[in-house]
Amino acid sequence: MQDVRAQLAQIFIEHKADLGPEAARASDQVILDRVDDITEALLRGLTTALTEGDADWLRRYAWFVDLVTAMLEDAAGKPLDE
Repeated sequence: MQDVRAQLAQIFIEHKADLGPEAARASDQVILDRVDDITEALLRGLTTALTEGDADWLRRYAWFVDLVTAMLEDAAGKPLDE
């Protein structure tokens, strides 16, 4: 499996425009340097969207929801001690 941070960085770079105007103008290196911050913000947003039923957020960030879902499904098949 590809490193999780590398997967996140790759998809964030692919979807910079979806992350807002500041991210859209940022270099790929800036995105790489902020992977943890971006992930944290998107996970908070996802939690809020699911709690409040924010379908617009879920549609806008469907690419992130799909990635998180795939990662969780992948992790579900692995032993905890790995």
